[in-house]
Order: sequence, then C-alpha cells, then structure tokens
Amino acid sequence: MKQKKKKFKMWNKLLAFLGMFVMLTCCLAGTVQAGSYEAGKKGSLNLTVQQTDKDGKTTPLTGVKLELYRVADVSFDGNVHFVLTNSMSSAGYDFDSFKNASEWYSAAEKLAEVAAASSVKPVEAVSDEQGKVVYSDMEEGMYLVIGAAKSSVKVTPMLLTVPFASTEEGWIYDVQAYPKAEKSNTAGITVEKRLYRINPNTFELDEITADDATYKVGLFLDKDGTIPYGDDYIRTIHIQNAQSGKASYSNVLRGTYYIFELDENNKAIKLNDEVQIDKENSFHYNVTNAADKEDNSIVVDDKTVATDIAAYVNNIFSTLPEGFFVNGKIEITKNVVVDGVKKTVDDKFYATVFDDSGKAVSTVELKQNDKVTVTVPFSEDIKATVTYAVKETDKDGNVLDKDSFAYVVSGEGSVKLNESDQYKGSIEITNTKKDATVTPGGSNGGSGTSNGGSDASSHGGSATSRPVKTGDPMNPAFWGLVLLVSVIVIAGGVVAYKKRKQK
Repeated sequence: MKQKKKKFKMWNKLLAFLGMFVMLTCCLAGTVQAGSYEAGKKGSLNLTVQQTDKDGKTTPLTGVKLELYRVADVSFDGNVHFVLTNSMSSAGYDFDSFKNASEWYSAAEKLAEVAAASSVKPVEAVSDEQGKVVYSDMEEGMYLVIGAAKSSVKVTPMLLTVPFASTEEGWIYDVQAYPKAEKSNTAGITVEKRLYRINPNTFELDEITADDATYKVGLFLDKDGTIPYGDDYIRTIHIQNAQSGKASYSNVLRGTYYIFELDENNKAIKLNDEVQIDKENSFHYNVTNAADKEDNSIVVDDKTVATDIAAYVNNIFSTLPEGFFVNGKIEITKNVVVDGVKKTVDDKFYATVFDDSGKAVSTVELKQNDKVTVTVPFSEDIKATVTYAVKETDKDGNVLDKDSFAYVVSGEGSVKLNESDQYKGSIEITNTKKDATVTPGGSNGGSGTSNGGSDASSHGGSATSRPVKTGDPMNPAFWGLVLLVSVIVIAGGVVAYKKRKQK
C-alpha cells in the first residue's frame, strides 16, 4: 500500500512538473512572438520634420520638401529580413548583420548617394504647418527619407521600415518618425565652365569638346574683381574629353559675390574682353546665371541659403583651336511598359551609340520613363549631316539577345544629326515586359493624407530600435498542445501500467 501511495505521489509530481512546463513554454513563446506579422499588409509613414536647438527644444518646420525611396524588399522565412532592391544593390548591405545605430546612419548616407545616381524617381511631399508629412498605403519594405537637394533646410537621411518591429508592441504598420532637420545660414556656389564656338554658317553657338584644357575662375567681393574672397578665392577647372567642367565653393556666408575668369597671373579678366590664344585663335567669355541671363553676381540670402547656386562661365571661340571638337547631341527617351502601363522597375537598361562604320562611340545607362543625352564629338571638317545608330545593349556595349531578353524592344534605329539643327537629334526606345503579370519589386509606395500611428523608432532621425530580423515564431498554442498530448500519453501509460500491476 505504501508503495502504491509513493508511486501515486511521484505521478502527481510528474503531472505538476509537466503542467508547469506547458504554462512556462506558452508564456515564453508569447514573449518572443513580436506581434502579428501579416505578409503583404500595407502601412503608413507619419513624419514630423522638426529642428532641435541646443537646449533640446523642438520646432516643427513648414514647407520642407522630402523625397522618399523604397530601398529594400521584405523576405520572410519565419523571420523577417529586409533585402536591398536591385536598383540599390550596389550599396551591398546585409541589414541582418547591423549591430548599432552608427551602421544605420552610415547606410542611410550611402543609400542617399546611390538613390541620387539611380534612375528611380522618389515620391515627393512637403511638410505642413505642423511639420507633418504623411505617406499612406505603403507597401511593406524599407524606405529612405531624404531632403530635397535645393532647400534651405538640411534633412539627415533616414531609414524606416514598414512594418516596424517594436519589442513592446510587436509589428507596427502605422509608423511615426521624426527626421532630423536643420536650417542653414550658408550656401554653396557651383561654377561651370562651358565651351562653345560660333558656327561659321549659321552663326549659332555650337557646343565643343576639349581634348585637355585647364581654366581658372575666381570669387570676388566687388563687381570690378579687385577684392578676392579671402585666400581661397581661386578654383581650377580641368576639362578633358568634355564640353564642360565644374568647381565649387562651400559654406559661403550671406552676401553678394562676383565670378570672373582669371588670367595666368590670377587676375580677373574683364567680361566680354577678347582673349588671344595664339595668332589665329581667340575667345571671349561671359557669365550667366541659372535663368541664362548675363550676370556674374551671386547673392546668398534667405532665399538661397542651403542651396547650390549655379553660375556659368561661357568661353566662346570664333574659330576651333587644335585639340577642340564640335559636339553632336542625341537625346534618348526610354519607356518601360508593364501590363500596358509605364512603370519603374528594378532592372537597369543601357544603350550604345554606333557611328556609320559600326564602331561604338558611347554607352550610357538609360533613365526609365525619362531622357538622357549622349554627346558625340567630331572634328572641324564635319559634314552637314552625320548618321549614328542607337541600339539597346548591356553595360559593356554588347547588343542584346532579344530572344532571351525579358522585354520586347522597339524604337531602335538611326539618328541623323544636321548642321541646320546644331547637330541635335533624338530617338525613343520602348521596352515592353514579355510576362503578362509582374510583381513590382521597386515601387516607391504611395502618398495620401491618413492620420495617426503608433510611436516607433527609426534610423537617421530620433532612432533607437533595430527593425532588421524579428521572428514571428510558430503559434505557442501549438507547442502547448504538443506538450499536453505528451502528458495525456504519459498519463495513459501510467494508468495502464497500474491496472496491469493490480491484476
């Protein structure tokens, strides 16, 4: 009898232990499960653009233009991973490996550079009176928020995810974030040197290319060009196999400044004065602004702070010196059509310009549903009409195998450049996706006016959390059920054993 009681007590302890194990397992599984991840569910980004002073006080900023890029897709294998889209893949990031905030800040800065150089068009929005910008109906993925290039407010690049993983609330689909912004008190000045010649037949200005030429420009405080802008007023512009070259001044304080070309002694050359190169060749120059009006003054004020102010120094040759060539221009329009609609896709497209002998002249990456211009230089003895062929190729200039290419290509062909048109021509190439149905991988989400959202951290603004790899584990009830069945099986086995013993 005592032996039976002892076995019964042991059985009760076993049941109690297994019962506690089931409860503990369910509780732990509930803690690990980061909310309910729903594949394909859309969300929103609710941004507040604000400036923080040295005392920590925040002020919403109105009228700030933001640009939004979709930079990563979602991959789910029991865990959520964010994987760079094809158009951003050159950045080479594995977000699963990120361990601290500095890696996210660096990635945002790098991706901003990649985005600016890509053909992907951002979704633009402007902050309202409360500094708010709302992007609604957003596909799941990772997004890059940056400020517009020409703005009086500098916005630090920022990475956000939809959905966002919070350790407290699980998956958040209506995300709130606060991009870091700062008003500027200075401007940048970019000076572009451009080369032209007067066409002897049409008397129009032809763009020309320099084999290898160097020029100097200077920034001055007075309209006569006698008071330099400090010791660092000179900029050297080297033009090689191009029609133009650039130099820049950064952090220029408020005020009025003047741009001049410099002679060999670094003295300002008077505007429109003839400059003799040799006995047979000479040029004169002028300075124009962004509106293409002759004006060598630069004004930094409330309207131009934090912008990149453009000034153009134009050298105009009466004859074509040795080492300079006339330019032709071919404008290539690229259309990408998927399911009958123009779309931006993750693929990259290239075109190559061939001369009449079949030699490749230039290969260029095309901008989707946009235009690019290819410059083709030729010498003084140019004919009245020059013909080129434009074909879609890979990045190395190899003509594509149209049978294996994922798109039907139309519009390739020849382009005639005529002197009467200043050697300018155009062509339009359309790529139509062969597949009937395509799942977009590089769209940039949507826009709208939905309000609200849950507080969440981000990367690039007021950010602390890390939305990279958060599991959505198997339902804890499943494991509880497995253990419960185990208990019943064991219990049944013990009961059967006791009955056999009683017999």
